[in-house]
Amino acid sequence: MAAAILAALMWRDPRARAPARGFVLAGAACLAVAHAIWWLLVMPVNLEFAAWTPQAVPADWMRWRDPWEFTHTARAGLFLLGYCGLLAAVFSDRRCRQVESTG
Repeated sequence: MAAAILAALMWRDPRARAPARGFVLAGAACLAVAHAIWWLLVMPVNLEFAAWTPQAVPADWMRWRDPWEFTHTARAGLFLLGYCGLLAAVFSDRRCRQVESTG
């Protein structure tokens, strides 16, 4: 939510520069997609795993585990991209404002 609020505030700020706006929008989008992936792909598998017992693990358990692991990896990459986008937005906007004030 904080990333979406930051994106909205930066988008409405007339002093924010285009690169910063693009970075913050991309960062917030990556975080939103990572969250959506959890609800759509990870949570259903978690519910399936919760129904298993150690004595009654199905023979095709790897069919469930492999996509579950892949989605965790994809989410980690999206979180990394999202946070890097937010940092790039803050630092690029700060740099533009410093150049304007000295120039």
